[in-house]
Amino acid sequence: MDKRFFLALLLTAIVIIAPPLFLQRGGVQRATSGIDTSHAPNRADTASKQATASSVAAATQNGGGAVVQTQNAPAVEAAVETTTVDTRLARYGFTSQGAVPISVALDSYPSRRPGAANTAAQLVPAKAALAHLRLALGADTISLDTVSLRGQTTSGAAGPTVTYSGIVAGRPLTLAYSVVADSFLLRVAATVAGAPQGSALLLALPRTLQSNEPDTLEDMRHLAVCFRIKSADTESVAFSKLDSA
Repeated sequence: MDKRFFLALLLTAIVIIAPPLFLQRGGVQRATSGIDTSHAPNRADTASKQATASSVAAATQNGGGAVVQTQNAPAVEAAVETTTVDTRLARYGFTSQGAVPISVALDSYPSRRPGAANTAAQLVPAKAALAHLRLALGADTISLDTVSLRGQTTSGAAGPTVTYSGIVAGRPLTLAYSVVADSFLLRVAATVAGAPQGSALLLALPRTLQSNEPDTLEDMRHLAVCFRIKSADTESVAFSKLDSA
């Protein structure tokens, strides 16, 4: 009877004490496996931090701590400038991003477009440009809207001139718009110092112009590109017949 009593006590103690021990061990394992390793440094992060530290150290070791630009530092781009030129007949808006006109208001011609009556006729739709310029320099063709340019306006006897300057393919660039007074004519000329033989200024026209007539669809059907080669007569090609290539 005594042996069975002590055996029962032993089994009871095992039932009471053993489960918490096993549960505690399992909890430790779960806690360990749940450690967040998402912020642990990898080789790429370490290399990046070392490169950044090297750049900072190289930048500060000049003239007693004066900061110098490192090779990997991004170039500072000029802010985009908008220039407005007023004449008796029209008002032109130019942008330094691409050096192109982005607005042409014909003050001498009121618009007849629905919703814009009695306002100046706008030749270019909103958020559009009158042209897109590229420079063909030897084997390279460079879009001017990828070049940092600065604008300047000067006055002359024939009319104002808007001049843009910058560096393209390592060469100084000057592009000038001559606004002819009492006319709707714009003359544009580009000069690139040291340009290879056969270089050219390429001009892409917009896909459409803004209609200022009551029947806008009918008016747009008659849009055409007019041109004259040297002393020949003026010719025109309808927008619908242009070679899209």
